[in-house]
Amino acid sequence: MSKKSFMFRELYNMLDASPKNYFIEVDPNKKAGSVRKEANGDIVMKFESESLFYADYAMNEEFFHLFQYDSGGDDSELNWEFEAKAFTMISADDYNLEQSIPDEWSNKLKSAFEGFNLKRGGNKFMNQLRNVFFGEESTENYIREANNFSGFNRIMHKDDDFYESYKVETKTAPKNLQNFINRLDEK
Repeated sequence: MSKKSFMFRELYNMLDASPKNYFIEVDPNKKAGSVRKEANGDIVMKFESESLFYADYAMNEEFFHLFQYDSGGDDSELNWEFEAKAFTMISADDYNLEQSIPDEWSNKLKSAFEGFNLKRGGNKFMNQLRNVFFGEESTENYIREANNFSGFNRIMHKDDDFYESYKVETKTAPKNLQNFINRLDEK
């Protein structure tokens, strides 16, 4: 995975350097993959099967959820699911990740990042990341698309508790993604 994606490699290295400990478990009773804070304070990434270890989208998204916890764990004004999917779409080079992502957002990311060598990053790539995720207009666009995602999930999964985190309204910029980009700039 890390050879395919500069972003995933850097994300993994940031988590590896963290003083916090994270745990990975396989639980056949889990739906797909998830990251949760346990009652004892442990942050645990769970997958329903080991086969998801080989799915780029699953590993990118769930490791980014670990990063969200590593960055402070505040999701009060931010839809973490949408933010992690935005990271994953770029890192895994998969712009049609799932039905709930608005086409306008998918096309915006594809237009901004397709054609870059995602194995290396570079200044132009970093500039594109800043253009898409920083600035007032970019933030307003991000918030609108994140709330379209939330609205879709409130309608499609209104009675399914598994999707509660997908329904969170976004009121702020993607601060964990911005933190990730800023940390990349420090290298």
